[in-house]
Amino acid sequence: MRSFLLLLSVDPGFEPKKVLTFELYLSPGSSMQGAGFYQQLTEKLVAIPGVDAVGAINALPLNGSEFTWTFFIEGEQPFDTPVGRVDYRIVTPDFFRTIGVPLKRGRIFTDQDGQAAMPVGIINEAMARRYWPDDDPIGKRFRMQAPINVSPWTTIIGIVGDVKHSGLDQDASPAVYRPHRQHPKTDMTVVMRTQAEPLLLANTARNQVHELDKDLPISNLREYTYFLSRSVAQRRFAMLVLTGFASLALLLALFGIYGVLSYSVSLRTQELAIRQALGARSRDVKVLVVKQGMFLVLIGIIIGLTAAFGVTRVMTNMLYEIKPLDLTTFLTVSLLISSVAAIACYLPARKASRVDPMVALRSE
Repeated sequence: MRSFLLLLSVDPGFEPKKVLTFELYLSPGSSMQGAGFYQQLTEKLVAIPGVDAVGAINALPLNGSEFTWTFFIEGEQPFDTPVGRVDYRIVTPDFFRTIGVPLKRGRIFTDQDGQAAMPVGIINEAMARRYWPDDDPIGKRFRMQAPINVSPWTTIIGIVGDVKHSGLDQDASPAVYRPHRQHPKTDMTVVMRTQAEPLLLANTARNQVHELDKDLPISNLREYTYFLSRSVAQRRFAMLVLTGFASLALLLALFGIYGVLSYSVSLRTQELAIRQALGARSRDVKVLVVKQGMFLVLIGIIIGLTAAFGVTRVMTNMLYEIKPLDLTTFLTVSLLISSVAAIACYLPARKASRVDPMVALRSE
């Protein structure tokens, strides 16, 4: 549970709340293609009352889509040797503002970054750290996965914050963003930043799309928080299953300890009566019973902790920022069991200490 709560508190690098998303796949026979369609759609959507910003991307973070390309850095490798692979993203100018990805340095894309303009790109901080650790990447040039005599050099104009694209538990990978106007794509995911609940504008957004192309299908029309929740679904399921069985086991242990110790003390009623008849005070009887009971509980806790230290190692892959041998968890459970055991010893001891010794001895 602690591991899962820590995972949910991770900053994904953007703000998914109050964002509506949907996917569009333009057919070859569509009346509008690529950059022109998405520019007009953006203008229509942003004009809707209650919409603050609209953008689009070819692979939405946390949606399961991955595009990676090899790339070359100008002057830093042999003629035909790529430097490595990076995530490759195509975005419209307002995409970063729409989902809340911060600009760290430089500038973002504008409508002037079109086909006739100089090829430009934006990188994330992870890419800047890896490939330009001691240099300023702004103004540097790179080339993507194409023959060196075909793909143009792209100039870096900005650096944006890291976005956890594959999952909250995974570090951000180096990523390159390129403007949609220079690299138009037909298949994009549209994002809309809204003032109210995003789904309230779903029908309006669908109508605006169909005004441009009445036959264009819309898929995955959802709030962005859905994809955030889906990205942790497997861990949530594992957490719920393990927590359910662990809670049941702990509950059985607590009731079992209470029942066994209570029964054990009840069998000693005559013994405790004799001790009182021979001069033992009521307080002495309570301390004796609790001490003997807790000694057995302590032995059980030591045995249990020893076994748990070995068993919890199989949970390593299910934990995030929590070690299998988590001191807080082990202390909490040990104190809980000890507390219940102490109550289980004290209550029957208190009851037995109040019994008249003569009555208790006669019952024998």
